[in-house]
Amino acid sequence: MGIWLTIASRSPIGLGAIPLILFLVLDLRKPLPTESGGRFSLTRRVRDKVFSGDPVLVELTITNTSETIERIYVEDEPPEYAKILRGSKSLDGVLKAGGEITLRYEMSLREPGQFEFGITRLAVRSLFGLSERNFIFYAPFGVRVYPKLLTTKLKPVSAPAFGWAGTTLSAYRGGRFEFMNIRGYVTGDKVRDVNWRATARSRNKLVNEWQVERGLDCVVIVDLFADDVPKVGEWTARGEIIEAACTLANSFMKEGNRVGMLILGRILIKVRPGFGLRRLRAMVEAMIDSQEGDVWNVDHVVEYLEEFFRKQYVRRRGTLFFVAAGINMRLVNAVESLHDRGFVCNSVVVNFLESEGKALSERKALDPNDIKFGQRFAKAELDWFEGKLASNSNVFEWSKKRGLIEYKSLIV
Repeated sequence: MGIWLTIASRSPIGLGAIPLILFLVLDLRKPLPTESGGRFSLTRRVRDKVFSGDPVLVELTITNTSETIERIYVEDEPPEYAKILRGSKSLDGVLKAGGEITLRYEMSLREPGQFEFGITRLAVRSLFGLSERNFIFYAPFGVRVYPKLLTTKLKPVSAPAFGWAGTTLSAYRGGRFEFMNIRGYVTGDKVRDVNWRATARSRNKLVNEWQVERGLDCVVIVDLFADDVPKVGEWTARGEIIEAACTLANSFMKEGNRVGMLILGRILIKVRPGFGLRRLRAMVEAMIDSQEGDVWNVDHVVEYLEEFFRKQYVRRRGTLFFVAAGINMRLVNAVESLHDRGFVCNSVVVNFLESEGKALSERKALDPNDIKFGQRFAKAELDWFEGKLASNSNVFEWSKKRGLIEYKSLIV
């Protein structure tokens, strides 16, 4: 063609086109695949249960079952809010016939929850990139992120314990605590309480009398109403609310108390009261699946308790624990209403100011001096609300560094 152009134009310009023509021929000599069916297979390897903030290795392997592909571009879509720590979520390379190529990167997720991987994009390109064919693959995979205070098997670990006496006999420890006295047998006494030695000596049936151990019978109410959960970019206080509620439930379960849970968010979630590790697991899984919402809130918490916890509501007057990010008048009014009905109310306020300030600093949204001033103002407002809430509720504050502390220790 170059020679023909030279002859036709009667000039050497055609000879200059020869390298360009050879370039096009070499690049387009091999047609690109029109469909991916049966040509590629994708395999994703990643842990499905991790802890917040921990590094997670992701491996995405693409296998080629057809002829060699001279250039292939792979781009993965990690879960929303994932932070890439090492490597890259894209790769450009050669994929030989019957061979495979692996994309590796390390990410972290700092908020508890259920996170899903998105689509994977493949682009098959010609040798010099003049032509390209794109394919989309769906390799669904979910990662559940748990608060760090739990072990890998969701067993409770050390946490501040509350030793308040409740109204429920402790089934976890058999309902007996300390030996008190020996008395005569009466109908209804259990056989295991019979003191056989004393009975043999006195020839009268005698039983041991014990001080009855009572456990706390409570419902933890987790407030994830969207308007009350602060957000800055990818950061949200939801993770700290979940960690605070986990710390509280873990503490109660460790001491053998009976605990239920009500989560107010995008949907209304109820975990019936119970004892032990199985109930703790159910609560943690429910909080992981929960999301902020703008329908269910503490304005109608009295109605929810009547419907879902009838036994505690009518007979036991069980203790209530509210866990919320900050305090607002909805919470103050709900606590006042329940207190007037005879409930023992407790409020755990999540102090998220330090995490919020860090998120603002990372985004460079405000000057550091403005952030410090805003934190002081917010802390003063929080103290005022805590004082208002303290008239009808025991108030506690939770933060990542200090854990759970009583409000009275803050104002001494």
